Amino acid sequence: MAKFDMSTIPQDQLIAFYGLSFAASAADGNASREEMVAIFGSLDLEALDEAHRKQVQGFVLTPPNLDSCLDQLVNARDELRYAVIVAVVETILADDIMEEEEKDFLSSVCTRLRVTEDQRKAIINFVKEARRVAREGLDNNAAEKAIKAAAAGLGAVGVPIAAVYFSGTIIGLSAAGITGGLAALGLGFGMVPGIGVAVVLGTAVFLGTTWLLGDSRKVKEEKLRAAQERKAQLVIKNLQEAIAQIIDRIESLEAEAAKSEANRTAIAILTERLTSLKQVLRQREARAVA
Repeated sequence: MAKFDMSTIPQDQLIAFYGLSFAASAADGNASREEMVAIFGSLDLEALDEAHRKQVQGFVLTPPNLDSCLDQLVNARDELRYAVIVAVVETILADDIMEEEEKDFLSSVCTRLRVTEDQRKAIINFVKEARRVAREGLDNNAAEKAIKAAAAGLGAVGVPIAAVYFSGTIIGLSAAGITGGLAALGLGFGMVPGIGVAVVLGTAVFLGTTWLLGDSRKVKEEKLRAAQERKAQLVIKNLQEAIAQIIDRIESLEAEAAKSEANRTAIAILTERLTSLKQVLRQREARAVA
C-alpha cells in the first residue's frame, strides 16, 4: 500500500493547501477564534523550508488569493484534492455555523477541484461525525462505529480515505478514541468494501499493517500518544511564530498610524487576532504541560 508521504508533495501545493484554510476562515469576513484553532491544529509545516513556512504563517495576516491557490491544486493528486475539501469544511464548521458566504466559498472550491455534490455532502458528514466523536469522547467501540459509518460514506462516493490524512479533528481524538476510531478507517484508498489498512494520523506518517497487527493495544496507544505530543509541540511552535509575525506587523503599522486611518483599522483587526492566537497558545501550552 502506498504511503501518503508529505515530502513528495510539491511545496507550492502544500502552501496552497494550507492557504485555502486561511482563505476559508476569511470567507465570511470574520476569522473566528474557533477557526484559528482548527487551522493551527492541522498545520504541519516540517516539510516546508523556512521561507515557505513563514509564508504560510503569514496567511494569518493576509489570507492568500483563492484562485491562485486553486490554480496550484487543480491538478494535484486525488488524495490532496479531496483533503483540501476536508480541511476547508473543518475550518468552516469550527464554529458550528456555515454562513452563506462560506457555502459559496466551499462551492467554488469544489467546482474547481472537480468534487461532486455527493462527495461534498459525504465529506461534510464525515467532518461532523469526527467532531462529534472528539467532542463527546466516545469509547473505542462507539468511536469505531461512528467513524466507520462516516468513512464508508466517503468510500461509497469515491472519496479516498487518505483525504482525512491532514484532518485536525482526527488528530485531536483522544488516545482511546483514536485507537478504535482510526482503526475503523481501514477501508482502503478507494471504494469500500474490503478491509485495507489505511489508518491515518495526520502527523506526516501513515501507520500501516505493523501498527494494526504487530503491537498490543497498550503499545499502539503509547505510540499514538507520543505522536500527538509531537503534534502538540508543532502547533505551539507555529502559533508562537505566527504571533511574532503579527506583533512585527502591528509595530510597523503603529509607526505610520498617525498618517493613515486604514493603518489604525488594520492595527485594531490585528490586535484582536493577536489576542485570539495568544489565548489559543496559552491553552495549548497548558494542555502540553498537563
